[in-house]
Amino acid sequence: MKGRIKIFDFGLSRELHENYSNKDGTYKLTGCIGSLRYMAPEVALYQSYNTKVDVYAYSMVLWEMLALVQPFETFDVKMHYELVVKGDYRPMISKHLSPVLKKALKCCWSSQSSERLTFRELVILLSGEISMNQRGEFLQ
Repeated sequence: MKGRIKIFDFGLSRELHENYSNKDGTYKLTGCIGSLRYMAPEVALYQSYNTKVDVYAYSMVLWEMLALVQPFETFDVKMHYELVVKGDYRPMISKHLSPVLKKALKCCWSSQSSERLTFRELVILLSGEISMNQRGEFLQ
């Protein structure tokens, strides 16, 4: 993280209207926009996508905050494309994280968007973790 706070700029965001969605609930939007290390595979592949691309990006930011290093920081573009976008390579999860945090990461960065949690599901999962760990015991 190099001592920098992550602030997200939603100035380029737009509301998604259901009447513009595909039959499967995805949208045909611009692909390959954003930082590759946080980009869901379907965006990098110029496929239709939905709001679960944000869940994927969130999982990468969460992992970065927990690991204190950027995901895939040693990867060049070709390596990232082959291993992460086309493959299923993800950052290593610390054995010291709680089972709930491990589950959250794995369920949010799946290469298949249909297997990712929604933000609502993620909030429910993490809310239980936070209430159980009022003393900040996210590490085991």
